[in-house]
Amino acid sequence: MRLKKSVVKKPPRRKRNEAAFQADFVVLFRREAKKLKPEPLIFSVNNNAKGLVRGAINKAMGCLAGIPDLVVVYEGRVAFIEMKATGLSVSGLSSAQKACHRDLAKLGHSVLVLEEPSNLKRTSRVEIEKAVLPIVLETMEYLNII
Repeated sequence: MRLKKSVVKKPPRRKRNEAAFQADFVVLFRREAKKLKPEPLIFSVNNNAKGLVRGAINKAMGCLAGIPDLVVVYEGRVAFIEMKATGLSVSGLSSAQKACHRDLAKLGHSVLVLEEPSNLKRTSRVEIEKAVLPIVLETMEYLNII
């Protein structure tokens, strides 16, 4: 009888939390925004309900399924940003998100989907800034903020 070598599989590498990418983005966006007059406003839309009761309360209060994670307001314009973890990009959008993004675009608003860079190493603030700051600057340029 031959014994097979036991194969030890490494656990899959966990993707960074989407929330961590969003937090990094907002911190750097706000830092860059302080250099501008008037200063663009960026804020999050907390649409995550934990449980049926909280979900019903949020819905009654006006929360809308599919609304993007971030809102940017600058000189009379409003733009929306959806944050996605590495590898999810557009393929990771739910049907509610796709429908909401379409509706916002029909109303004339920019809707961006930003994917966390695959080369992002969370080893230091320097590494995070090196990976995320170009995305912030490109976003600001796309939205005609800089």
